Amino acid sequence: MRNCPRPLKDESGIVLITGLMILLGLTAIGVFAINVAMVNQDISANLKASKQVFYLTEAGIQHAKIFLTQNINSWNNYATLQTIIAPTQLSNIGTYTVSIQDAGGGSRKVLSTGNTSSHAQAAIEALFGNSPRFPGAFCSQGDITLQGGAITDSFDSRVAPYNPLTAGNNGSVKANGNVSLSGTNTRVTGNAAAGGTVTTGAGATVTGTTTHGAPPQQFPPVHPCGPPYSSSSGITGGSYDPTTGQLQGTSSDAITLTPGKYCFSSVNLAGQSTLTVNGAVQLYVTADSSFTGGGIINTTHVAANLRIFSSLSSSNQGISLTGGSQSYAAVYAPNAYVKFAGGSDFYGSVVGDGIDDTDGTNIHYDEALSALGGAGLGMLTWRQVL
Repeated sequence: MRNCPRPLKDESGIVLITGLMILLGLTAIGVFAINVAMVNQDISANLKASKQVFYLTEAGIQHAKIFLTQNINSWNNYATLQTIIAPTQLSNIGTYTVSIQDAGGGSRKVLSTGNTSSHAQAAIEALFGNSPRFPGAFCSQGDITLQGGAITDSFDSRVAPYNPLTAGNNGSVKANGNVSLSGTNTRVTGNAAAGGTVTTGAGATVTGTTTHGAPPQQFPPVHPCGPPYSSSSGITGGSYDPTTGQLQGTSSDAITLTPGKYCFSSVNLAGQSTLTVNGAVQLYVTADSSFTGGGIINTTHVAANLRIFSSLSSSNQGISLTGGSQSYAAVYAPNAYVKFAGGSDFYGSVVGDGIDDTDGTNIHYDEALSALGGAGLGMLTWRQVL
């Protein structure tokens, strides 16, 4: 008699159970994949929203910068907490609002808050500074050296011409580096401040306060004006090439500029050549320039009527100047070296990245220059606060 295996009674359900388990696994995988896709979609949406609100809020900071630049003469009016830009729509993304308040030290704290249509929110805080373009007799982002009996004092051309008998005591100097005074009768009639140290040799004096470790000054650079350079219009005397932008005076050339704005690569006065202005002139140079020779003749006796700007960045080149009875000018060369040649007198103000007055040129600061627009708005710090 043969023994045949008998099928188990429950074997007929194994296929069904196996199929259900496979179906359950596939369902779980499908649910997991859907969840992953949904999570990734949410992450992408959140990332998109965060970027949108960030750039929206940053647009508020840029709008504020333009606003403050256009209203720079109202800088002092923004010391109290106030809204300077009401809610402003940016495309269909959302709106930003900007407020401002005093942050101490003459700076202003600007807060931009952005809100998107998807209810995302961000806030960016920026600190802006506005240094006067010509806040003293000498201002340097490097060092200042005075020797040879050079003195600084002040006057106000809005009130009266310079008179040594009534000269003021606002001929201050300030350097981000060091201030060095030496030589008998060398004197700063005003304050002397340095990011480093102020040193006074034998015979040199500072009539006001002396400050070591002073906070740095902010002087934005000058943007190069050319090429192309100015045409020959308005220029008489000397030699000028509009292609190269070089204005030169040799021997006893008498160069005259009519009122207006000029863009040169360089100005070089040699021999006894002179540069004369009879009205308001703004002169921009991009390379090493010399206003020595016979020097500057500003017949208006108002320094603001001859403003010289240099975009050159150099530790040993920039602008050379000589004094004279009509040397009235305001020189702004924040990244260039400024050197005085010879003695005599200079009326106005100088901003440079290193100022050398070792031949005893007297600097008479025209306080009227402090009323000019600032050196330009500077963003000092920036951070996202929300």
